[in-house]
Amino acid sequence: MKKITVFCAAALLAGIVTLSARSENVTDVVKRAAAASQEGRLADAKRDFELAQTMDPGNASIKMNLGFVCQRMGLDGDAAAALEKAAALDNSLAPAHNALALIYESRAMQSAPGAARFDNLRKAKDHWQGVARFTGDAAMRDMAVRHIAQIEEQLK
Repeated sequence: MKKITVFCAAALLAGIVTLSARSENVTDVVKRAAAASQEGRLADAKRDFELAQTMDPGNASIKMNLGFVCQRMGLDGDAAAALEKAAALDNSLAPAHNALALIYESRAMQSAPGAARFDNLRKAKDHWQGVARFTGDAAMRDMAVRHIAQIEEQLK
């Protein structure tokens, strides 16, 4: 009898949690995630941005911010995946391109010469080109152009 009662209570609690999560709107979840990120509570921010992206899967900004949080947590693979999805949804997101360019340049530097290094340099160059094309910041554009030239030298 006790096992059934505990199971029912747990199921009821799970139902309440599910109902409360569904009653939240995506704007509130994103605000909470952004606040957590600013306060350095990165695990909370990551969890909330992940929730927000399930609520609004086509929102590139949410995916980009999830990528930034993952990057701050040292989860570069997760960061790159989220940022790539963001850039695929909205190719004009210069900050996403910038973060991806840095991730791929770092991977290239850590790779031995060969296909993996070449692939990471090519990806970095593509994303620096995205920065150069879409940023409104002249200094950022100049930096991207310098990186592109350096990568082209390495690809020769």
